[in-house]
Amino acid sequence: MKTQIGLLLPVLFLSLYAYGQDEISWITHADSGYSIEYPANWILSTPENEPTLFKLTVPEATAEELEKLNAESTDDVTITSKKDGSNVKLTVEDAKGMDLATFVDNKKKEITAGPVKDLVWKSEQVEVPGGMAYQKVTLTFSIFGQNLYSCTQFRMVKKSVYILALSSGPDSGKSIIETGEKILESFKLE
Repeated sequence: MKTQIGLLLPVLFLSLYAYGQDEISWITHADSGYSIEYPANWILSTPENEPTLFKLTVPEATAEELEKLNAESTDDVTITSKKDGSNVKLTVEDAKGMDLATFVDNKKKEITAGPVKDLVWKSEQVEVPGGMAYQKVTLTFSIFGQNLYSCTQFRMVKKSVYILALSSGPDSGKSIIETGEKILESFKLE
């Protein structure tokens, strides 16, 4: 038994050390009636003249990440800049007299009317203890030969629908998608 514990302790300490090295601090963005948490290295913008209240984007790849990509590349091209394209954004739309289920169904019709292929649509009602329930839609699809992923939360507030969406580009890794989903889960309406 002592031997097993003696072998496990170094592995545990190394795991904790490695975890701490990659940890990035999170910050909170709070604005009129909502708050959201996101990694400090993501870029927050608040576009003007759009229904978008905010947009969070993944930062460009670091020099080390670019070096690794170039080392793994089989092409003769050197990558000098790489932006993932993944983002989380919040928009507010008029419900136009629809209930939430009808509004979400109309969004599905809008998406399927475009050049989308291989659409997988999963929709579920999420109950939040002590909070506002929302409709969660997860979808994967192909458009112009690129496989994309999206996770969207729809919340009805009076006559408006708050739409919080994670859109993930074709080069996104699992960790970016997991981080984006963690951002979505942190969203709170006051």
